[in-house]
This record gives sequence, structure tokens and C-alpha cells, in this order.
Amino acid sequence: MADLKNYVSQTIHVGNGEWWAEYGLVASGWNEEPPTELHAPLTFAQQDPRWKNELMGGVYQTIGGYGCAMVCACMVYSQGNTDITPREFNAVLNSNAGYNIIGGNEAHLAWDRLPAIFSSLEFVGRRTWTRLLEDVDIQEVYTKIDAHPLILYIDFRPNVAGMQTHFVLATGYTDTDIEIIDPWEGVRVGLMARYGRGGDDTLKRAIWGYRELVVS
Repeated sequence: MADLKNYVSQTIHVGNGEWWAEYGLVASGWNEEPPTELHAPLTFAQQDPRWKNELMGGVYQTIGGYGCAMVCACMVYSQGNTDITPREFNAVLNSNAGYNIIGGNEAHLAWDRLPAIFSSLEFVGRRTWTRLLEDVDIQEVYTKIDAHPLILYIDFRPNVAGMQTHFVLATGYTDTDIEIIDPWEGVRVGLMARYGRGGDDTLKRAIWGYRELVVS
């Protein structure tokens, strides 16, 4: 950080020939914004009647039907802004190109543009797996959850053929399960309890990736 004393003399002399005065600089510095105070993420539901019918990205997709990624991002953001709601978060996105429009009718959250829209958000990166996870992958997920809530990419209907993309917010874990906030109904549940694959009780088949979004 630059020292203000490099720009302003420590002693200032003023006068007009008949009088004079000297002023000493006692202290100097830069004004800085205080660090963001983080809270536990608020719990929001896509199906909340206050915003479930709101459209996303100017296309006919509603928060209630397709807003899982946006609601998860809003919950992350709420750690530093407890006044936010998905309705307000979505409105800001709609006004600032916060969605990528795919095929003219699908609004996908523009993860990499979020920091330009919400200055306290940082998009660290993403991971997508197309294979059965290994122990090292699960440990990677655990390590990130230890640092901050992590948005997980999962299959909404794991026992039905085809991938039904869904996002949930992971907030903790046990030896056999990951604690999540499911934005579909705004409930706190175990990932395996809600989205486990039939009789398969391993997390290695329940997680397909993550999006690492943090409050800075």
C-alpha cells in the first residue's frame, strides 16, 4: 500500500506576508472498506410463491422450474448480504446479462460473469466428472466444503435414465453423506438420503461436479 506521506508534506506552511502558520500532519492513511462479515447461508426454495413464477434471462423459464443454480448462488451471496432474496438476485442478473441463453429458450447461469455483477462474489472455478469418482475426488470435495459452502452438480432423478441437471449447496459432511440445502424445496437433508442411486450408497455415484463460488 502506498504511503500518503509520499504525496503530502508532513509540515504545511501558509501565510500572506503579514501573518504565517504551520500545520503538522499528525497521521495519514487510506480509507478501506471493512471486510465482509460472513454468516451462515440463508435457506431459500425455488418453489417459494414470492418468486417461483419469476422469469430468468428473458426466456420462458421460471425460478420454480429451472432456478436451482441461481438459488444456490443466491444462498452463497447471502453469507455477506442477509437482505437478499432470489427474486432480487434474479432481477439483478436479468439486468446485467447474468444468464447465457442456450438455443434461444434456456437460461443458464453465467458463473464466470457473477463477480462483475456482484463485487463480493468470486468464482474460483468448476469441476465436472464423467466417470465414477475416486477417493481423491471425494477428498477434494470435502476439503472445499471445509473452507466454504460448495455448490454441487448432481442428477435430480438418479434412478431415471439420462441426466437431469440439478445443483445443491453442500454445507457439511459425515463419513457417509454430505449435508446439503436443496433449493428445490429449501430443505436441509443428506445428499445420499435424497439423491442416492437406488441401493448404491456411495457418494462416488452421486456427485457429478461442483461450482466453487465464494464471498470475498
